[in-house]
Amino acid sequence: TFLAGLLAGTCQVLVTNPLEKTKIFLQLQTLEIAEGNIDREMNIFEICADMGLKGLYQGVEVTFSRDIPSVTIFFCAYEWAKLAIAGPADLTTLQLMAAGAVGGIPAGL
Repeated sequence: TFLAGLLAGTCQVLVTNPLEKTKIFLQLQTLEIAEGNIDREMNIFEICADMGLKGLYQGVEVTFSRDIPSVTIFFCAYEWAKLAIAGPADLTTLQLMAAGAVGGIPAGL
């Protein structure tokens, strides 16, 4: 479970970091246009070409240090909660939701 959480957190960061950086850039350029600092919006392809692969992953270390432990803790706490609620038996949907909520509490701290 620990290894699964570790790998899931790593995959999450590798996929979402470029998307988050692009989203933030799109949001900021709207403000820049409103203030008159730039004259036109760039589309997502222009932004990615302008930043390059290195730019899209700039600051990824901080995201790794936040997301990987959080996802790992969630996976472990979720599995523990499932066993605590019903043992090896199949869980109902409500029990799975409760286990997810219990797993999310320590991951969010």
